[in-house]
This record gives sequence, C-alpha cells and structure tokens, in this order.
Amino acid sequence: MELKALFYKLSKSLSKKSRHKIERINRSENLKKREVLNGVLNHDLDAVVVEGFLSLNKCSQIVDARSGLSQELRNEIPFGTVYGKTLVGSGDSMEEYFTRARQLNEQIVEVLEIDILKELRSLLNIDVSTAFQNGDPYTVGTIRSFFPQKGGLHAHAEAEFVHTLSEFNQIKNWVDIETQINYLLILQEPEEGGELVLYDLRWNQTPNELKSNQGFYNHYESREAIINKYSQEIIPLKTGDLILFNGINIWHAVKQITGKTDRITFAGFLAKEKEGSNYVVYN
Repeated sequence: MELKALFYKLSKSLSKKSRHKIERINRSENLKKREVLNGVLNHDLDAVVVEGFLSLNKCSQIVDARSGLSQELRNEIPFGTVYGKTLVGSGDSMEEYFTRARQLNEQIVEVLEIDILKELRSLLNIDVSTAFQNGDPYTVGTIRSFFPQKGGLHAHAEAEFVHTLSEFNQIKNWVDIETQINYLLILQEPEEGGELVLYDLRWNQTPNELKSNQGFYNHYESREAIINKYSQEIIPLKTGDLILFNGINIWHAVKQITGKTDRITFAGFLAKEKEGSNYVVYN
C-alpha cells in the first residue's frame, strides 16, 4: 500500500506537466467547482476528477449489493463482466438493448440504491435526465468489473463508435453528440494496475491506420503498436472518485490489473440536447 500511495502522489505530480488540461477538485469545493465543471462540460478542460464523489462506505454498499441484480443483466466480456447492455455492440439488437436498459435502470435505484441522475444534478447544477427513444429509456450507466490478468480495455476514442455505428443514429438526431463526455465512478479501486490512461492523441489528429473499420474488435494488436508511440498520462483514481473526461475526442484505455483485486466501476455518457440546455445520460 505504501508503494501504491507513492505512485499515486507521483502520478498527480507528473500530471501537472501533461499536455492534457486536467483539474482535480473535492466535491465540497463549491467556489472552484462551478468554474471547473463548466470547463469540462464545454470541452475547455479535458478532464475533471472529483475526489470523494461518493463515500467509501456507499461504494462498498453498492459493490456488495450487485449480487442482488438480475443475473440476466450480467454479460461476460474479455476483461471481466458488465451489468447491462451498451450501445456499442448492440447492432441490430436494439429491442433487447431497451428491454435490458429499463430493467437495469430500475435495479440501479432499487437494488444498488444509487440515483446517479440525482447525484450528477447535485454536482453539476444542471438538469440531467435519462435519454429516451420512443418512450424507451437508454441505459443510464453500466457496472463493470475488470478482472486481474484479463488485458484491460483497449485504446479507443468514442468518436470511432458514435460516427460509424448504427446504434448511435437515433440518439444523434436530438443530442449534440460533440458535447458528449464520459463519466466514470470508481466503486472499487484495484490493488495494482487498472489505471485510466489518456493518450496525447485526439480524434481529429488520428492517422488513418487507427481508423480501420471495426479495428477496436478485429485489429487491436496492430493498433496498440501504433497508439503506444504516443505519450501517455496515467490518471490516478481512488475508490469514490468520479472523473468526467472528453473521451469522444481523446484516445484512452484501461491498463491490465496486475494485483488480486477487481476494478469495479459505474460509467456512462453525458451529452447536451440539441434543443435547450438540458443534458441526458446514456451508455
């Protein structure tokens, strides 16, 4: 633990020299908080880490309560498991996506006892609601468990999905997709590894060889060799921390977990509606 604490402090120090614009705040810092959060919502900042967004006790309660979620919502994925379906990968199965979304959204509130919409409204001081399509709700967020030695999450930028996959066609009709940001809540930090990595590469600077069709799924090894030539910034995150970041434009990844503890997160997207000033969440 002493080594991890040292690494955490070193990473925070190195982040000050990064080319990314990143701020760290505590949820109780009301004066600084408003300016900083507006910065990330407007993409003037690349990321904001809100330390202590949820208490350690609340995070532990959510992690333990996962056993009460319907097992039909649980999916096996290369790096571990995820509760709920995501837009990415749903393809022509949108009817199933919306059925699972309604189930998961209800159980997040009733079983996990967390109202992520209420928490985001309180933090951001904006109107945040669930995205809907023809009366069907989108998933507000998914609960992911990253297992040790499972390879982590491959490098990507959300732009390669939202601009190429049919799953995003409908939501792009009424959401300004370019305002999209990722929200990521750490429910359980891993013992070692599992760090979020931001690359010094944005979508509008991305070479064509990284934009190959379905490269995230089919050509990730060759893409990793290319992306690893770019400088990386490790973002230290602890249990209870929330990060909001410009994942649609900035290439990012999750490193493999090398310790024994799973990395458990709650994550989704937040974007502004085309009409008005309201924001919606989806995943």
